[in-house]
Amino acid sequence: MIFVKSYDMLRICILFLTFCLFLFPVSYGSEADSLLIALKSSEEAKQVEIYNDLALIYARNYSVDTAKIYTDKALSLAIKYHDLEQQGNAYYNYGAINYYSSNLAKGIDYKQKAAAIFEKSGNTKSYAICMNDIGCSYTDLGEPGKALQYLYKSYDINKENNYTHGLVENLLNLGIVYYNNLDYEKALTLYRKAIPVADSSGYSRIFFIIYNNIGALFSGWGKHDSSIVYYQEALKCAEEFTNKEQIATAYNNIGYEYMVWKKYDKAMEFFQLALALDKEIDYEISIASDYSNIGLIHYYKNEVDMAMNYFQESYKLAQKMTTPYYIALALGNMGKVLQKKGQHAEALSIILREIETIEKYNVTDLSIRAYQHLGSVYTDLRNYGNALIAFHKGLLIAKDRDQLDALKDCYKLISNTFKEEGKADSALVYYELYTLLKDSIFTSEQHRQLAEFQAKYELIKKDKEIMNILGEKQHILFQRKMLIIILVSSLLLMTTMIYFLYKGYSKNKKLMRFLSGQKKEIEGRLKQLAIDKSKQNTYAGWNLSEEATESVYQQVVYFLKESKIYLNDDLTLAKLSQKANLQAHHISRSVNVITNSNFSDLINSLRIDEAKKRMKDRDFQLFTIEAVGRSVGFKSRTSFIAAFKKFEGTTPSEYKNNWK
Repeated sequence: MIFVKSYDMLRICILFLTFCLFLFPVSYGSEADSLLIALKSSEEAKQVEIYNDLALIYARNYSVDTAKIYTDKALSLAIKYHDLEQQGNAYYNYGAINYYSSNLAKGIDYKQKAAAIFEKSGNTKSYAICMNDIGCSYTDLGEPGKALQYLYKSYDINKENNYTHGLVENLLNLGIVYYNNLDYEKALTLYRKAIPVADSSGYSRIFFIIYNNIGALFSGWGKHDSSIVYYQEALKCAEEFTNKEQIATAYNNIGYEYMVWKKYDKAMEFFQLALALDKEIDYEISIASDYSNIGLIHYYKNEVDMAMNYFQESYKLAQKMTTPYYIALALGNMGKVLQKKGQHAEALSIILREIETIEKYNVTDLSIRAYQHLGSVYTDLRNYGNALIAFHKGLLIAKDRDQLDALKDCYKLISNTFKEEGKADSALVYYELYTLLKDSIFTSEQHRQLAEFQAKYELIKKDKEIMNILGEKQHILFQRKMLIIILVSSLLLMTTMIYFLYKGYSKNKKLMRFLSGQKKEIEGRLKQLAIDKSKQNTYAGWNLSEEATESVYQQVVYFLKESKIYLNDDLTLAKLSQKANLQAHHISRSVNVITNSNFSDLINSLRIDEAKKRMKDRDFQLFTIEAVGRSVGFKSRTSFIAAFKKFEGTTPSEYKNNWK
C-alpha cells in the first residue's frame, strides 16, 4: 500500500486477516474431502448439515461460487425437512459469502435473518456469533457506533452463558473498533482483558491473535520496538502449534516493522519467508498480500519495474478470487508506480478504476487513500482545481469518520496544493490547521504518556516483592532511598503534569478560537478551486470565471448526491448554502450557467431520478404515487406529477406501468 499513512490500513487488514486464519485454517482440502466422502454415504436429511459445513469452508477461503452452490443445496433440503436450525446455518453462510465478497450490507441482512432464527429456537451460542459477526461487518463499513452495539450485545450473551471462547473473540473485536478509532488505550485494555479469560478456559490457540493484535496496536501507536516483541511472541505461538498460516502472518508483520524502520533488506527476507509458506499451503489471498508487500519494498528502493511486476501479480490473483479490497489496493499501487515513472495519464486512468472499485463494492478502508492519491496526480499535472476536489473528498470522509491523522494529512496536502498554485494566503490557512491539529493530537498523546507513567509509578510504590529479598538493614536503606526517589519523582511528575496541562489548555484554547473565527473563511477558500487570475485570483460577487463556475457546480452536485439533502421537502437555496458552505448567489449562478436552468429544476431533477429508482424497488412497490413523491421531497401529488412530466415527458403512473 502506498501513499500518506499507507501503513494504517495494512495494520487493520492484519487484524482481520488474523481472525480469519485462526477461526478457520486455510488448509481446508483434507477437511472438505472428508465431508464429501461422508456426503456420499449419508441419507438426504443428514446431508443438509454437511452441505452447510462445506459452504462455510469454501466461503472462508474465498471460493464463494462453490460456497453458494453448497448453501443453495443446504437451504433447499433444510426447508424440505423443516430443519429450522439448518435454515439458520444456511442464512449465516449466505452472510459469510457476501462478507467475503465485500457485499457487507447484504451479508448483514442474511446474518440478521440467521440471528432471528437462532433467537427463536433458543440457540444462544449461534445467536451470539451472529451478533459478533454483524458487529465486525459494521466495523468494516466504518460505522463504529453500530459495531459496538452488536459486539456488546454478543458480549453480554456470552458472559451470561459463560461462553468463554466467544467472550475472548468479543473482547478482541471490540479492541479492533477502538483501535480503528485511534483509542489505543481502550483497545489495549480490551486485548489484555482477553488474556486471563483465554488462559482460564484453556483457549491457548487464541494467544496468537491476542499477541498479534497487541503488536498491531503498538505499531499503530508508533511504538515499533514494543510491536516487534509482541509479533515475535505471536510467531512462537504459531510455531508451537505448527500453524503455517499464522507463521506466514507473523513473518509478514515482522517484515512490516522492518519496512517502517527502512531496513528494506531485512523486511524483504521476512516477506519472502511468508510468500514461500503461503505458496506451500496454496493460500491465494495471502499470496496476493505477499506480492503487494514485496512490491512495496521494490517501490521504496526505487526499483519501480520490479515493483510493478509484483503489483500486477497481486492484481491478477485478486481478480481471480474476486476480492475487491485487494483489487483496489493493487490498482492504487500500480497507479503510484506509473505516477513515479511520470506516466500521469496512465496513472490517472488506473486510479479512477481504483475509485470505481471502491465505490462499487463499498471498500471504505481505502477511500481516503485513493482520493489523496488522485489529488496528488492532478497536482503533478498542475490541474489544481481537480486536485483540491479530490483532497476535499478525502477530507470529508476523514471528518465523517473522525480520523484525525487522515484529516491532518488532508490539510497538509491542500496547503501544499495552494502553495504550488501560488496562493500563499490559502496555503497558510490550511498549514495552520494542519499544525494545530497535529499539536492537538500530540498533546493528547502527552497526556496519555503522563497517565501511563503515573500508573507505573503507583505500581512501583505498591510492589511488595522487594520485601522478600531484602534484609532488615537493606530494607531500611532501601526505604530511605525510595523515599527520596518518591519525593523527587513526585515533584518531577507534578511539574511535568502542570506544564503539559497548561500547554494542552493553551493549544486547545488557541485551536478552538482559531477554528471558530476562521471556519467560514476556510470553507470558502476550499471551494475556490478555479480562479480567474486576471481578476486577482478571487471570486468577486457574481463574476465567477468559467473554471470557478464549473468548480462550484461540481461541488454543489457532489454535496447534494452525497448528503441526499434534496430529499428534504423544506430545502431552500439558503439552507443548501449554509450546509455546503457556499455562497447562495455562487450556487445560483453556477447552476444557471452550467444547466441553463434554475436551482429548483436541479433539485427536482434529482428528486425525479430518486423517484424512478424507488418505483423500481420492491421495497416501494406498495407505495402510492403520492407516497413515492413525498418520500423524495415533493410536498404534494400535484407538484410531483408536474415535475415528473416536465423531466420525463410522462406521468409517474404511466412510467411505472411501462416499466412493469
